[in-house]
Amino acid sequence: MRQEIYTFRVGEAACTALCDGTLAYPVAIVTQGLSEEEQAHLTSQYDAAGGHVKIPYTALLVETARERILLDTGAGPLGPDTGRLPSLLESRWIAAESIAVVILTHGHPDHIGGVTDASGQPRFPNARYIMGAGEWRFWTDEATLEKCARKELYGLGLFDQLIGEGARKYLPPLASRLELVESEVEISPGMRVAPAPGHTPGHLAVIIASGREQCLFVGDALVLPLQAERPEWNLPFDLSPDQATATRRAWFDRAASEEMLVFAYHCPFPPLGRIEPRGAAWHWVGGAGVNHGFSRIAAKDETRLG
Repeated sequence: MRQEIYTFRVGEAACTALCDGTLAYPVAIVTQGLSEEEQAHLTSQYDAAGGHVKIPYTALLVETARERILLDTGAGPLGPDTGRLPSLLESRWIAAESIAVVILTHGHPDHIGGVTDASGQPRFPNARYIMGAGEWRFWTDEATLEKCARKELYGLGLFDQLIGEGARKYLPPLASRLELVESEVEISPGMRVAPAPGHTPGHLAVIIASGREQCLFVGDALVLPLQAERPEWNLPFDLSPDQATATRRAWFDRAASEEMLVFAYHCPFPPLGRIEPRGAAWHWVGGAGVNHGFSRIAAKDETRLG
């Protein structure tokens, strides 16, 4: 059975990784700029066939003594294998009404596609929604959306259109509910958001802290494991490549020096690991068993969180 749920703890906080599904990307897009050896190594880490690589989308639910917080919302109906988040929450007896905070790292549809329900209303009706102020301004700017419609923002054809359409569809329903942040700030006890720009203008990272333990939800500042070893390597979806590289270096250095766990939305499931120094760069050490406190739970397992 495909693993879709993975639980672990950060101090007293109970964390649940929820795989919303996967989307197949052309290998030429996700390996652009790599050597043949690097391409082979990267594709070996994912389900790759027919010239495509299936990239997972994994949201994170954090349950503290105070409240439930959801980090990103999956892709919704973006692809034929996405939109699993609502059923996964139900399988864990997590009602949408019980989510107190939703943090959106950035405005790409694979991260915000699950934020509304079938009627177009916010899926989590009692939640505070958090987003970077610069991110909101960028993805609600008509000039940005027109570039997407003309396939000129990224130059990636259909992907440009999907990104623009996602912003038009999912962000307006949140307008009256959003809390926009400009700098590093505490959202809830033990939960901070901080700027991590480059992939998009107002991209956020999230730091979960409890006791002496920390976990960095890195969003798309790290998309693929190889970027730990090649922080200067940018994907076509990084709007400001130089800034994205600088952000990766800063956060990788912080994660390594503070011995943080790192949760990387698009890394192979479970997308949890550590960033370890290696020469002038770093190395991603991920997957089951990185921390002795992890436990794997299949999607249909009905065991409640302790």
